[in-house]
Amino acid sequence: MAKFRYWGVSVLLSLGQADLAMATERPPYGEALAAYLGSVRAANDGTAPLYLYRPDSFSRVTFIGHVAPDAVPSWRGVAIDGVWQPAATPDDLAPLLLPDTGWSAADEATREAIAVRWVEEIVMTGEVLRSGADLVPPAPEGAIGPAAARTLPDGSIEVSGWVSHLSVAGEVADPFTVRLAPDGTVLSA
Repeated sequence: MAKFRYWGVSVLLSLGQADLAMATERPPYGEALAAYLGSVRAANDGTAPLYLYRPDSFSRVTFIGHVAPDAVPSWRGVAIDGVWQPAATPDDLAPLLLPDTGWSAADEATREAIAVRWVEEIVMTGEVLRSGADLVPPAPEGAIGPAAARTLPDGSIEVSGWVSHLSVAGEVADPFTVRLAPDGTVLSA
């Protein structure tokens, strides 16, 4: 289940239904939203509703896009430190955000943990499942586990897990594997 925050309200989206809960923190999106709304992209974009997503581990970036009913977000771009960047990719973001995590000096175990967060929050933009309970209806216990990483002999890191998406049959889970280069860029997905 993906978690989005919109002007201080936490929204959990699943099959087009939302559970709302008031967030305790001050709304962090003012600069990101202003940057997007002032962009040429926003001026030519009549799609609604607008959604904002800020990853928990990479708070300098805010993804901005739209969500149609019963669909996953269509991201228009990101704001980094309040500066609008149209259609930034995870590879564009890696040199800007990974140094903040201590990526280059991290030991193998720490780098694997960072890689899992990077794939969950940036590459898959919050759509990674942590358990079968995240699906609607829930999957049997033990059928789906959290994402895991392993370092390969060439120094790249492979992250595998489960991602949800909507189909005609409802919400389904598919396995994924993403391989990151030693600098954090995506080698294969």
